This record gives sequence, C-alpha cells and structure tokens, in this order.
Amino acid sequence: PTKIRQFIIDSAGKPKSKHLKPLFTLEEGKIYRPSQLKEEILNLKKYFVENAYLEARLLAEKIAFNATLSEVDIYLKVFPGPKYGFEFIGNQKLSASTFLAPLTEYDQTTPQVSEKDILRHIIFSYKKQGFFNVEVSSRTLMDDKRNQKLISFTIQERATVTIRHWVVLGNKNFSQSYYEELIERYGSALIIKNIYHPDDIVELSHLLLDHLKTQGFLLAKISVGSPNWDSGRTSVAPEINIEEGPQTILKEIRLSGNRFFKDQEVFDELALPLNAPINLHQLDIHLKKVIDLYQARGFLNFKIPGIDTQHLISYSPDFKSATLHLDVVEGPHVTVGNIIFRGAIRTHHRVLERELLIKKGDDWNPEKIRQSEAEILRLGLFSSAKVSPLSGKFAEGENDLLVEITERMPGLTELGGGYATDDGLRGYAGFAYRNFGGWNRVVSARAAMNRPLSNFKFLEKEFSLGFSEPYLGGIPFTARFNASHFKEGSLPFDEKVWKAKFSLDKWFWTVLRLDFQYAYEFRHIFRALNPSDIRRDIAASAGPALQFDFRDDAFNPASGSYHAISTLFYLPEIGSDDKVHLVRNLLTTSWYFSPAAWLTLGLVGRAGYARSFSDKHDIPVDLRYYLGGRSTIRGFREDIIGSAVKEEKIFENSFINYRTEFQIPVYGDFGLALFFDGGNVFFDDIDKPVSVVNRFRHAFGPGLRYKTPIGPLSLDFGFIVSREEREPLGRFHFSIGRF
Repeated sequence: PTKIRQFIIDSAGKPKSKHLKPLFTLEEGKIYRPSQLKEEILNLKKYFVENAYLEARLLAEKIAFNATLSEVDIYLKVFPGPKYGFEFIGNQKLSASTFLAPLTEYDQTTPQVSEKDILRHIIFSYKKQGFFNVEVSSRTLMDDKRNQKLISFTIQERATVTIRHWVVLGNKNFSQSYYEELIERYGSALIIKNIYHPDDIVELSHLLLDHLKTQGFLLAKISVGSPNWDSGRTSVAPEINIEEGPQTILKEIRLSGNRFFKDQEVFDELALPLNAPINLHQLDIHLKKVIDLYQARGFLNFKIPGIDTQHLISYSPDFKSATLHLDVVEGPHVTVGNIIFRGAIRTHHRVLERELLIKKGDDWNPEKIRQSEAEILRLGLFSSAKVSPLSGKFAEGENDLLVEITERMPGLTELGGGYATDDGLRGYAGFAYRNFGGWNRVVSARAAMNRPLSNFKFLEKEFSLGFSEPYLGGIPFTARFNASHFKEGSLPFDEKVWKAKFSLDKWFWTVLRLDFQYAYEFRHIFRALNPSDIRRDIAASAGPALQFDFRDDAFNPASGSYHAISTLFYLPEIGSDDKVHLVRNLLTTSWYFSPAAWLTLGLVGRAGYARSFSDKHDIPVDLRYYLGGRSTIRGFREDIIGSAVKEEKIFENSFINYRTEFQIPVYGDFGLALFFDGGNVFFDDIDKPVSVVNRFRHAFGPGLRYKTPIGPLSLDFGFIVSREEREPLGRFHFSIGRF
C-alpha cells in the first residue's frame, strides 16, 4: 500500500499551518486513502466557514508519488483571509444566532458562505415571520493589522403585514365561507394568525387544489392573484383564483377475470361508494385491499393490470361521470404442503410448529408467514428465522414450506452490581438454561446481595430458583414455578420470607399480557416501628394481572404508553392464616411524548387500594402501601410516607402517586432531567369513621442521566415542597446499574 511520506499544509496567514494540521488525521507513515483526503479537505472548508473565515481559499492539492508508488507527498496551500465579525443593530424580534445560521447549515459538498448570503438570510428570516417590509443594510470595517473584518448590519424591522380578508374568485360549487374554512384548516401558522407571507399563500393554493381533487374536481385549477396592498403597505387582501370545473362522480365498477371470489365479495372489500365523488388520491388504498384479499387466500401473483396508470378509469365526454374497470389476473392458487424444518439441532420441531400460524392445506398467506417468523424469534431461542417455499419459488397447488432457523446458545449467565443511595451496594449473579430438553423450558438460579451504607443493620440477600414450561398440558400459556428466599430491611419493618409461586401468563397481539398467579409464603417480620406489627404467619395469594404495552422501547421510551392492573386476594381458603385476609389492588399508567427530538416527556400515575376482609385482623405491615424514594417521590427517604401510624390498626389502606419528568439529551450518552413527583398514602380505621389522612406531599428537582455498560446512571436531587418541621431540604438519589 502507498504510505504518506510528507503531508504539508502551507497557510498564508492566520490560522497558521501548525494550528490547521491537527484538524487532519492524515499523518506521515499512515496509508494514503484519496477518499479520506477529500473528506478531510471538506472538513477544513467547514472549519473555515464555522469560524467565520468567509474568504478562505484552498488551492488544489498537489499529490506526488515516488517511482514505485509506495510513497506519496501531499501539499496543500491555504489562504485563510480575514476573520469576520458580525454586529446587528435594530433587531428586536429575531436573534443574532438566527442570522448566522448559514455558517452551520451550508451545503457540505460546496461549503462557501459570503456576506451576501448572510444578508439574504436575514431578509428571508424576517419575511418568513411575516415582516415583509423589513429593510437591511450593511457596512464593512477592515482591521488590516489584526486581519479582521467587521460587518455591521442595520435592520429596520417594521411591522408585520396582516391579511385583511380573502378574495375568492371564480368559485361556483362552494361558497366563500367554505373556502375560508379550508384556509383556516390548511393554512400555515402565519396564515392562521392573519400574517402575510407570499410563499405560504402559494403553498396554500396547492393544498386547496389537492382538497378539490379529493372531492372529484379532477380538472380544477387554482392560482394566486394580486395581494391587493393597502396604501401604507401594511395589509393585504390576497386573491385566490379558482376554476373548479366539473365534479366527477363514480357511477359504475366493472369487474372481470375473477373466478375465485364473487363480484360482490370483491366490491365489499374494495369499499368504493358509487354515486359519490371519485377520489384518485384514495383509489390506490382501495385497490390495495383487493390485492391483500387475494394474497391472503394464496393468490401470490394476483395483479390488476394498469393499476399505476389512468387506464383503469374511463370518463364521460363532459367529465361528470366515471367508470372503474378492473380486469384482474388471479394467477395460480398456492397452498401449504408439508412443513420441513432445518437448523433445529437442540430444539424439537413441535416447539416451532406451535408458533406457526399456518398448517398443511392452508392458503399461503404472506402476512401469516411474517407473523410466524416474528413469533418464532420471540421465543428467544433463535438468532434468525425464515419461512419460504422449499423449492425456492411458488408453483400451482401445494408448496412444501421450509422453516429455516439458526439456534442461539441456550446457556445464559449474568454477573453485575450497582449502587443506590437508598439501598447501598448491590451485587448479583445468575444462570439460566433457556432450552431445557429441547422444549423451550427454562431453568434458572439467581442470587443477590445488598449492603446498605447508611443505617446498616444486616446484609440483605435474595436467592431464587425458577422453572418455566411454555405449554403446560398443551395450553398456550407459559407456566412459571419459582422458589425464593429473601431477607431485607426497610424503614417501617424488617422481614425474612420463604416463598413459592406459580403463574400462568401469555402475550396477545404483542401488546397485551395476561397473568394469573398463586403464591404461598412464610413471613417473619422481626422488627417494626410498631411492636404490634411483629409477627410470623403464612400468606397465600392469588389473582390476575393485565399489562398493555404500547411503548416504542421498553427501557428508554420516547413515545407510547404502558398500563397495568393487578388484584391479589389473600384468603384462608387458599392457605393463608386467619390473620392474613385481605385484597390488594394496584393500577399503573404511564405516557411518553417527544414533541421535539431534544425533549421527552414522561407522565406516570399509580394508585393502590388494600382492604382487610376481617373486622379483627388488620392489614399486615408488609402488605400496606408506602411512598418515598427514587421510584415514587424523590426527595423523601425510602418508604417514609405512610410509615408513621402511631400503634393504630389499619383496615383500609390506599395511595396515589404521580410523577412527571422531562428528559433532555445533551451529548452522547449524557442527558438531563427535570422532575415533579407527588402523592399521598391514606389510612382508614374500620372502627373509627374519621380517616387518618395526611396532606399530599410534593417534590421537584433536576437530574443527570448517563448510560453505562452495567445499566443507567441516575443522579437526582429532590426539593421537598412545603416542608414539615425537622424535614430536610431534600435528598439525593443516586443509582448505577439496573435494580
């Protein structure tokens, strides 16, 4: 390969050569790539424009090879010229950054900006905002000693030009008010504010013309007439000249070539109303429905000749009626033959068959084929999945179907850690085998340890073993078995729990998950703020849960929503002690919006309600609701809201929690956040009609976000609103890693 022997930049002025050379990655001894040199010369031109060296010139580079073409010398001559400075006088409505946009928004293939370009951009920017009578002049001052040139722009903004009213000419079928309503609907932001900009008027005429054609006025013409200035050139009355022409009505649809479907079946799918204005903009959409109808029944080569031309429609001489001609070519009827699997080494074929939405003898449906591929990949066992005809092409009648997959390694290990202000240091390790026995069964084991750094009492821990069966007894629900033990501390109580859990769950339509669970757990609450809450008992629970997930991303959503609702019944009839006899309900809804590329708004609402079915036994302390901490109301200590109940028995417990967060990406993986959290916990004593209700608590503050290999880093500080006596100003919440 040819290597760079010398790379010389010769700058005739400032910046000097030694300051320009670091802008290049080309260096002596490196391999010479012409495309790289070309790109970096463009970057140098960009540098000169962005730093206001508007007169900079670069001579054509000189390239000299040695005799064997193994080395090359590169010489680049540069004339930077003076550095420009800019001054703006008289601008009140627009900022200097708007005027200097050409320095960063030029065409990178020919990066050149002149003083006249900036002058034209200033005038364009004002006229775009409705300041049609703006006047701009410039004055140049040259400082030869400093090699600087100052351009002073004097701006006379004047008032915006308003639209007095609209003058609609030539309209016959629709009234003036009809078109004024269309102008209000289709007009730009300036037009809606009655501010004049000629380009907006032209664009509006195109939109009005499109609307008329959707109403069957296929020969309509619209032009912009005189603006009709007033004597002081402060307002206009724009003319819109309209030639509507005849309105074309669809009178008849003629169908031929169809043998598989009856005429009425095709007409019903086409859904084109007769004796109504023809809309050519929507015609392709209606015809696509017929194509989809045939392809779903295995006619993969179905065609409507002339679909991309005007030959499908014939018009009457006066253009007032139209006939749609559909001479279809159905093509061969393709069905599914034998189903053959390739690439399944560990996995039983039955696992793949369960995910296929078609079987032998079915019509070959492309949409069901795509869905089948998606369902196979959703199992997580394969890196690729392709369903295609075995022969590689389709033939009339049965076609053997090939399911070709690439298996992933079934073993999965995880090892990681993190830190959070409320939980302290955390470490975890786990193992899972995702295709046990080749039946998509999963066995897993996981252990986690947590060491609080403040108020340390003991080492918190959690151990779990799990097993899942995707088709229990042939039912298409995933059955999960889990056994776990954990010991953890919190502000209101500490506990040790041994738990066994069984659940059935299934995803429907990729957005809905249905879950039903039964859990049996032995709990030992060995420390509590109220000594009466210390207990040992058995809690058995059962109940359903629903999840609706419409987010664009489960981890960093920018749009969409997520909703979940669950109910758990703790009943002696299913294994609970008599003291644990209650119901718990939980509702969550979250919404995400991105009104701009640099802003994401997240809104989260949560509510819960618990009630004891017994008039003697209250709700156990670990089954009540609490707020406070990074996941509910930042600024407060974890679980502090709702923890002080002063030895009272709680028979009803509920909470409301709402969170708002603005997320702004800054640079790379860094981002900023601004949040507002609020909520309250409610207690109702069944023996006392007066509720123990605290006021709603709120907190707000800024946050920092950064993506790391072990999970997101979050640093928030919540300021408590309306602090109570002895409450701190707020609280930091820091975490790194997923918890």
